[in-house]
Amino acid sequence: APKVVVKSIGLIKTPPYFDAALKKELGDECVRIVRAHMLDGVVYGYAKIYLPEEYGSLITNSDVENHSIYEIYQNKFGVKLGKGIQKISADKATKTLADAMDIAPNTPVMCIERKSYNADKELIEYMELYYEHSQYYFQVEMDLTV
Repeated sequence: APKVVVKSIGLIKTPPYFDAALKKELGDECVRIVRAHMLDGVVYGYAKIYLPEEYGSLITNSDVENHSIYEIYQNKFGVKLGKGIQKISADKATKTLADAMDIAPNTPVMCIERKSYNADKELIEYMELYYEHSQYYFQVEMDLTV
């Protein structure tokens, strides 16, 4: 069965490479959760999740290993969820990412960036998620009559 393993969780200075809007939404400091998605002992996905400190500081390893971030927001904090914006792109694994995922550097990876908001349009999560290319695809249904 798929398993989530928390590699680290803790308060950090919001990364300087984030754009100004994201830094403003997260604040000067945020909580970063690094987790691996594993199946049969193999990492198929790797995520870096950034949460506002007010919520992130209350989340435990056990929370993250047993529930999605959205379940935690709804069930632990009573937050009404809003919308998310997701960008998907392709890239090559950097040495750091390759080491974390136990793949060769420059292996093709799918990169997903997601911003998630509560019902009041406040940012509750920014996530960078990586999948080794053979472990991810997306499908789109199109209406060809328009």
